[in-house]
Amino acid sequence: MTVNTKVRRGKTPTGGIAFLLLMLCTFSGLATKFYRDDPLWREPTPRHMDTAQFRNLSDYYEFLVFPFAPPVELNGRKPTGSKEVRYYQAQAVNTLREVPGSSWYENRNDFRTMSKEEIQAGAGNQKPPASTGQWRVISAKNEGVTPGFTIEDQNKRRCLLKFDPLEHNEMATAADTLVAKLFYALGYHVPENYVVHF
Repeated sequence: MTVNTKVRRGKTPTGGIAFLLLMLCTFSGLATKFYRDDPLWREPTPRHMDTAQFRNLSDYYEFLVFPFAPPVELNGRKPTGSKEVRYYQAQAVNTLREVPGSSWYENRNDFRTMSKEEIQAGAGNQKPPASTGQWRVISAKNEGVTPGFTIEDQNKRRCLLKFDPLEHNEMATAADTLVAKLFYALGYHVPENYVVHF
């Protein structure tokens, strides 16, 4: 009995130590690395690209490709119907897993609670198209579902003018205007939207 006890005692710590070393190595490889400027609360400003070229979107391509042949991976996941699902870690976050301010996002409501008036104002509500004078049509809106025009008011300010569908009054204007204010409160940069009558 004594021999068996000594053998068990001799083997147990060795296995436990090996297990602890393995766990420490695993977690040290996964540990977050912090740097002197952490946490980063603002991304560097993107550099200007002079060589970027305009490209029209193809409605036919989207209609034919996405319903029948979805991409291999969509938002870090396999398409519906695939057995294997892969998740990818978010890239645009700081070492605290928070989203820093950038050209598309601002931590508006995280550090200081926005007032009701700020949420109602949204991205603007200060520079609507001039209600007096004439609006000049610059170009037609040829993409998307609803028709529209790019106009220029008497103050030389350009705006995209979109219309509600005739059979669904206030559908586009109400949804677009209200949701933009909610997304502004969530932190996203959104356009100034105004409901106009003429």
